[in-house]
Amino acid sequence: MIYPTICIFTYNRPKHFEKCLLSLLKNKEFSKCKVHVFKDIEIKKNFQVDLGYKKIFKKFNYLKNLKITNRKKNFGLKKNLISGISKCLKKNNTIIVCEDDLLFSKYFLKYMINNLNKYANDKQVSSISGFSFNYKNQFKFFDDEYFLKFTNSWGWATWSDRWNNFTKNKLNKYKLELYKNKNIQMEFNYDNAQPHTKWLKKSDEGNLSSWNIQWEFYCFSKNLLTLFPKYTFVKNNGLDGTGSHFGKIKSNYQEIYENNSRKLLFKNKIKIIEKIKNRKIISNNLRKTLISRIENKLSMYINKIINFMK
Repeated sequence: MIYPTICIFTYNRPKHFEKCLLSLLKNKEFSKCKVHVFKDIEIKKNFQVDLGYKKIFKKFNYLKNLKITNRKKNFGLKKNLISGISKCLKKNNTIIVCEDDLLFSKYFLKYMINNLNKYANDKQVSSISGFSFNYKNQFKFFDDEYFLKFTNSWGWATWSDRWNNFTKNKLNKYKLELYKNKNIQMEFNYDNAQPHTKWLKKSDEGNLSSWNIQWEFYCFSKNLLTLFPKYTFVKNNGLDGTGSHFGKIKSNYQEIYENNSRKLLFKNKIKIIEKIKNRKIISNNLRKTLISRIENKLSMYINKIINFMK
């Protein structure tokens, strides 16, 4: 078996990165994969952050399958991720993408590898998600696995042919159609649960360093689907306010329960279709998360004004 490359992207949170790496190390398959860390450099250098990373890299230098790329200048999230994934997929046909604020089940890699092999020839499948956007009290409404016309950046995997098609397609014609058509916008915005159209436009104008919104639009325009698990294999540890793109937000997303995760390891292929009932539940969950982010930003803005007036 040819194992995928694991890519880990990190920026300015050495403690989060270490926890992320330790959780991956609990996976039996970790030692069989090549692991490539892409460390972006801060716009304003922070000695304590740099020292933290140096200590961690030294601590884990015994890992023979671990390669670290320290960027010499600031790439930003979008460039760092797209160039890093593209580089790894020149040498391997499959990749598992991780960011430093994620924690993983000990069955995460096995689940991803199984499904990368299972759906390799199903070109309608763009990626495999290790994270699930459903809540614990919603399990009864979901099959063990389900497809969505929606991507996930919190622990995911894909194939070189899907990624290469994405990087080659500029999709300007489709974007112009999107910006003119409210119905297409609503669908792309996942039934107006996320401001995808706004984010895409800001990304194209260089005002948003988001790689994911470009990938999201490519998959949307090509009618590609992502496989999701009923039980999550990933926890986002970055909703604590320490990240560059997320403030501190309340989340009702499920925790990792290893006994649940293990149940999903050897499932048969399912029909590649997005069920309306799943879409409705997930879009509603995403809408709640978005509202929480907006409330948090307003709170931060008000606090800044209050501190300024003191």
